Amino acid sequence: MQPEQYKQILLVGGSVQNLRHMIAQHLNIDSKTIKFTQTGEVFINDISANCWGVHDGFFVYYEPTIAEHRTFDPAIHEIILLTSYTTAELKLMIAMNLGCSPDDVEFEDDGSVYVRGEYALSWRLMDNKYFEYYAPVE
Repeated sequence: MQPEQYKQILLVGGSVQNLRHMIAQHLNIDSKTIKFTQTGEVFINDISANCWGVHDGFFVYYEPTIAEHRTFDPAIHEIILLTSYTTAELKLMIAMNLGCSPDDVEFEDDGSVYVRGEYALSWRLMDNKYFEYYAPVE
């Protein structure tokens, strides 16, 4: 995606979760219909028409100046589920989302996340600034 084809709509601090809720309010939709991908696309009801990025520590939401609709494909799009600026905060958010204790969540150096000893999904550090918890492509 090329940023010059998009206009900035929202600038949100904190996390992708905050951005997801702000987009839902902005568009008056259910936040559960919004998916962020590692490639910077935003899918709403599995249709892409928007993008997101990180700029100076803020999460940014852009709308295209030219409509370009693509369908979400789990074989090529990684879903960013949560972001955080610390692993402790990410562990807490994962635990809240999965309904377990933060003590049940373990990060492995290979990028795996285990909950109660079972593989859950993956994590990574992005741009030495924030951590992502994500669903890898199938």
